[in-house]
Amino acid sequence: MQLSSAHPDIATSLIQQADLVESLLGMPLPDSVWSKPALMPTPDAYPSPYHHDQRAQSYQERQLALYCGYRISITLLHPRAGLDIKQWLGQSLSIHWHTGDKLLPSQTRHGIITEAVALGSNSGMAAYRIICEPALSQLRLNSHNRRHHHLSLSELITQIISPYDMNVEIDERLSDDSNYHIQHSVQYNQTDLAYLTQYLDLYGITGYYRHDIDKHTLVLLPSDGEELRPDVSDIQSILSQNPANLADRQDRITAIRPRIAQHTQQSDLHRYDSRLMSTYTGSSSSEQPIDSSNSTHQRFLHSHSRFDDDSLDKLATRYQQNKQQRANLGSLTGNIRHLSLPSSHYIDGNPYLTDPISLVSIHQHINNHIPADWLGVAPFDPFTLQPNTDHDNDDDNDDNVHHINACYLPFPHHYHIPYGEQLATLGQPHPSLSGLMSASVIDPDSSAITHDRNHRAHIRYHWQSEGDDSAHWIPIASHLVADHMGQTHPLRHGQHVLIDFIGGDITHPSSLAAPITAKAILMLSIIVSSVIPTLLTPPVPLGLSIKAILIP
Repeated sequence: MQLSSAHPDIATSLIQQADLVESLLGMPLPDSVWSKPALMPTPDAYPSPYHHDQRAQSYQERQLALYCGYRISITLLHPRAGLDIKQWLGQSLSIHWHTGDKLLPSQTRHGIITEAVALGSNSGMAAYRIICEPALSQLRLNSHNRRHHHLSLSELITQIISPYDMNVEIDERLSDDSNYHIQHSVQYNQTDLAYLTQYLDLYGITGYYRHDIDKHTLVLLPSDGEELRPDVSDIQSILSQNPANLADRQDRITAIRPRIAQHTQQSDLHRYDSRLMSTYTGSSSSEQPIDSSNSTHQRFLHSHSRFDDDSLDKLATRYQQNKQQRANLGSLTGNIRHLSLPSSHYIDGNPYLTDPISLVSIHQHINNHIPADWLGVAPFDPFTLQPNTDHDNDDDNDDNVHHINACYLPFPHHYHIPYGEQLATLGQPHPSLSGLMSASVIDPDSSAITHDRNHRAHIRYHWQSEGDDSAHWIPIASHLVADHMGQTHPLRHGQHVLIDFIGGDITHPSSLAAPITAKAILMLSIIVSSVIPTLLTPPVPLGLSIKAILIP
């Protein structure tokens, strides 16, 4: 899998792994998306960028709120830490990979970077995570108040997206005034995306992205469009890029089997009849399965897999009326969109209603298998992937201390213990750089590290520099160890911990200027050693050992 971008920092990075999630516009993404924390944090992890705050919404509603068609999460490795990732936002990006399929030997995807996170280092390389979304995601960013009179649907769509730099192709049926005429419409303090979504929903319009060599084009068409039918002969299905005649005509099930073991680690493919989205599901995994569950609505339609055309059409019509009812309700309630008004026709588990009309949604997890575990031991040239013999790591005098793997976790409440509240009562840290260390407690009997995530020491520290020679980490009396029940206790004197987290202010990366010398009066509790050149600015030779003294 290769990546190209106009930004030099991104273009010189290595892709460690990528997750691609695609669906038709507004259709539910497969459940495997939500079971991977890399793709989306917990609902209350940060305030929602969308018009209405989604932190309290269910997963099902959040899937629909994505409404963008695809989302790509990529983990990048770069030899330098502290890159200016703010500059990355909004950069366009294209990725390209080989499928091993004779019909479609390679695939290309384009996107705009909408989120960038510095993940810290991994023993020799800095890791970054970026989220790519299509150009449509820009519509989340501004709200408007405006009115529209006597437009066809395609004119309305064109007016909404004309300020944005987007390639759009609209089916000519949408400019038909008899079926798609909008007499009067008010956008009241809604984001452009929420407003557009409301009308696409109301008229049952869906869409997909066509990825060319240099751009991606949004194609909008009615949900009963001929090219969306899975049983049309000789079409390449839009999203799975799998020949549609592989689908069994009766059950319309398609499964993708990865042809290269260990390359596409898992593909979850969901193929539907275009008139109603039931979950006919096919899923296959290669040698390294990822935990994923298929979509949740298999129960009803698998027991009635032999629908004839009439009953399918009736079900789709009933569904479409329900959809219109909900969309009208949405335009009536206007800006009070957080009210979850009950509808007697829309009840979870009602077997006579299916979820949105769709063809397919797919989640691929592609791993480039860059062996990140030996990065610190065998330094290598990131561009040729060959061992780099410039820096010999032959420093043998640190056998009695532990190596640090620094990994920046962007969400400190990743664990369910409220450390933040407990630490807040301890007083303010030094006004210079401050952060939080998380450490595994080493079991003194077996000298093994406990892997229980709750059984950890949390140390608040700051970076203090009196002069050039005497800079060091100063812990602030908050050595906490959580037991298995989540209660925290002070770290006992002399207890050993293995530090595995060095945070810091992302905008001011920690600057270690010289090897830190220990003063005799500080020789008390925890000694750690690290080989972490990626946290240092400027870079230092890989073999340099840094010893930090931490005192309770």
